[in-house]
Amino acid sequence: MSSQFSSYSASTNGQTTAAPRAAPSGRTHPKVPANCTQHSGRHTVVFPSEIVIPNLRRTTSKGVINCKAGPTIIKAAKTGEIYEFTFNAPIYYFIDGMFNANMTTDQSLLISKDDFMGNSMKAGIVQTFHPGAFGGEYSLMDVSLVPDELKGHQWYIVWKFPTDLNGIENFVPIDDGEPVGEFALTDDSIPHHKGGENKINFLKMRYSTTQGPAIHHLVNRTNQKKYPMITSGVFYTDFDHPTYQEQANVAQMLEKFKELLDLNVIQVNSMHHAIVIKSTGNNEMYISPTTLAQNLNYNQEFYDTFTGILKQARLVTRHTEDDIDLWAQNYITKYM
Repeated sequence: MSSQFSSYSASTNGQTTAAPRAAPSGRTHPKVPANCTQHSGRHTVVFPSEIVIPNLRRTTSKGVINCKAGPTIIKAAKTGEIYEFTFNAPIYYFIDGMFNANMTTDQSLLISKDDFMGNSMKAGIVQTFHPGAFGGEYSLMDVSLVPDELKGHQWYIVWKFPTDLNGIENFVPIDDGEPVGEFALTDDSIPHHKGGENKINFLKMRYSTTQGPAIHHLVNRTNQKKYPMITSGVFYTDFDHPTYQEQANVAQMLEKFKELLDLNVIQVNSMHHAIVIKSTGNNEMYISPTTLAQNLNYNQEFYDTFTGILKQARLVTRHTEDDIDLWAQNYITKYM
């Protein structure tokens, strides 16, 4: 083992308090107009910039325009293909929009049925995004909840935010983190094991970046336990169908994490499309996103070894070594 993993407290327990590594500048939010106007033939529809809707908590939730109506371009998440798309209505974002009993997070989007499911004139983003992008985590909104300003459209509540959304040119980045679905923490090496956390559900959260791969963590919503994770997209061309060589590279990477850093890292590609950093040694120390960020920041040897392992396993056609450093720097900035 070449580098000791440390458990840092908020005060760093006397450890060096060097300033965090500089991270690339964050995403800037485009300004959303006070009202969003849609032109349709001789008719003009003005959508309010904010809406208020009653929620299941017997309070109200405020939604703001996160993607304006009208023509835009979208870059496909998997293929990189760029295509044109026209939104008939804006997309509204709610940070606390609990509108459906099946929701696994309070965050939600309100998307018109024409834009989400499509109509006789066009395909919706359910069809143009990668297959299964939204899972089953959406529901037609009860018409009784639709405010007067939005009447005339049917609306879907969506609570899984696929990365494809960030390919929409007019989509405003969400700094609160984007929920990407709640699934079991199933270790791909022991998929049928029912002990430990192997069948416990964790919500995947993503923070998009302007440079380097997006950063993520998993959270158990029952006890708020969090694990750091890295998306399989760093290693696989298609995480649903990884090649033999890509799988071999990842298997070797997991072994190196154990051999060189004494880290227990598992592959959870089947459920979360991720590798998850769980603990040290014989599970004596649980690793949180903050603990990983502190070790990356304060321990140069650990940083070099950890990022070096990732660089060897990365998908070279998609990510450079600099991208891995950008990921690490973004992780430090977010979780420190």
